[in-house]
Amino acid sequence: MADARVKIAKDKADLVKSLKADGVDDTTKPFQTYAEVLVFAASLGAKRDRREPFSEFSKKDPDPISQEIFRKYCKVMAWSW
Repeated sequence: MADARVKIAKDKADLVKSLKADGVDDTTKPFQTYAEVLVFAASLGAKRDRREPFSEFSKKDPDPISQEIFRKYCKVMAWSW
């Protein structure tokens, strides 16, 4: 069975990439992983009661993220709603 994956909107891909650190020692960007960027964005959108549907997805960079990775963020996401 195929793994469920979270895709990133094509028009937001550059923004997502710009927020992710390039390595462990990179302290100039706020997030270490793409998943952290998406959890923050989802939490902020939920808090502000704002959703933006999209139809085009980024096909390469950043790659879709396995939904399993987001399980550790469940408490953060539940708190934001």
